[in-house]
Amino acid sequence: MVGDEDAEPAFRRAQQGDFVGVDAHLASQGSAEGPWRLALRALYAMTFPGRLDAMPTPADIARHQGHAGAVEAQRQRDLLSVLRLNPPHGSAGDAEDPGDAGGGWAEATLARAFRGWLEAEYTVAEHLAEAAADAAKATGNAAVRVDAEAVMALSAAAADVATSRARRASRMARAEALLQQEYLANLILARVRRHNGRAHLSVRILGSLTQVVPEVWQPWVGLELALAGGASLPRGQAPLSGLVDAARAGDRAGFTEAATRIRETVAACAPIAGEVAAYLAMIDIGAALPDDVFPWAMGMSPDAPHGIRDVREGGTRGTWVSVSPGRPARRILGTGIGLLADAVVIRSSRRGTRTEESVARLALEPDGMDERAFFEAVYGFPFAVGEHEEVLRGLLHRMRGAVAEAAEITRDPSAASGETSGEILRLVPRRTFVVEDPRCQEPLADRVLDRLAASNGRATAKELTAALRVPLRTVQRSLGQLVDDGACHAEPDGRRTEYVVEDTTFSEPSLHRLRGQRD
Repeated sequence: MVGDEDAEPAFRRAQQGDFVGVDAHLASQGSAEGPWRLALRALYAMTFPGRLDAMPTPADIARHQGHAGAVEAQRQRDLLSVLRLNPPHGSAGDAEDPGDAGGGWAEATLARAFRGWLEAEYTVAEHLAEAAADAAKATGNAAVRVDAEAVMALSAAAADVATSRARRASRMARAEALLQQEYLANLILARVRRHNGRAHLSVRILGSLTQVVPEVWQPWVGLELALAGGASLPRGQAPLSGLVDAARAGDRAGFTEAATRIRETVAACAPIAGEVAAYLAMIDIGAALPDDVFPWAMGMSPDAPHGIRDVREGGTRGTWVSVSPGRPARRILGTGIGLLADAVVIRSSRRGTRTEESVARLALEPDGMDERAFFEAVYGFPFAVGEHEEVLRGLLHRMRGAVAEAAEITRDPSAASGETSGEILRLVPRRTFVVEDPRCQEPLADRVLDRLAASNGRATAKELTAALRVPLRTVQRSLGQLVDDGACHAEPDGRRTEYVVEDTTFSEPSLHRLRGQRD
């Protein structure tokens, strides 16, 4: 029979991913289950598929309240709640005295910090996480210190502070070789990268995590991957995959059901619930526009909120303008086109996008635009009377050809007078159509980095050319600039050269180490 004193070192090894022999500990029979066996059983339940039934109950933990092993068991329960995007409850050692570290004060404070973030009380969460980190430093609890740093990254108001905190948490977790802390720190690093406009790095990190994290981590990882525009999970089902599939298939009932399900899943996590609401509004023109989506949707800003991007796998991607009679035009993600029954699709040609951009720009101006202001917005220089009239007429001719029978483009006299005013241009839709909006298209360099990130972090110039459908020389020039800028690096491989993209903090992990060692 294995005693509880032997369970503590087994738990410490399991924290670093070594579960060899754990079955023997858990299978041994004793008159009473000690606190360290509870901790080991909790970590086991968090790690192996289908074993959440092994998670100790609150009553199990309460019998050993204040013991370090029981505190660790409760911390696993708290983490499970957070991974399910629910506030942790019943934290062990809920004492207010920071001197009571042995009773789990740091762990309880960390749980309250997570709760603060879930409720979007960012200042409170940051303050509590800092207090937890200080207490954990005094007792040498590296796991709590790393998790507290991660919560501070989640809660930081400034982008540079959030990035710095997330990178620090990732490096601390790697240095301590604590598996769950590495998972959490890198998940949060990926989230921060997306919010800061580095979605290709987010996809790169999350793509690696999907290959190694236990089952209970997959839903949150998959949700972050979808919001960053990544492909479906290699194993398991991404939380948004059913919703995306239904939207692309034009299955309104299926989409509504999936949207309701994902809203319920994230309802208790205010930050992610807001992002999911934004994502749904960016797909479905029938959804109300949240304040954070309004500038993007109505054409005031090309930047999507929260760094959200359209899922890159399958279907029509990118940013489009939806135009219908009797309804204000607004931008949507390509995934939402399927929900527009019988919509005419006006797609950009490979040779140029100015015509589509002009249609999209005019469609988003419900009151029309002065033709001279419109010319300057499209071409980037002022309209000169007598010199540019023919150019404007040619553009309008191409625009009318693009919209064909779907809309009419009119020129009406302006109420204003003077040399700076011209006629008013208006787009009047006759039926529903969508037009691609090139103003929101990512630069080629970003698309190259995206494709590299989606290709396990490495690809050749020819592979990128085939995937992006742009000339080889164009891709090679872009790669050369990215290498010079340090965004990626080249690795010779025999007669070919592979280009590799990595986060400066999150390098490609050892999949063997992050999977741990198991019987």
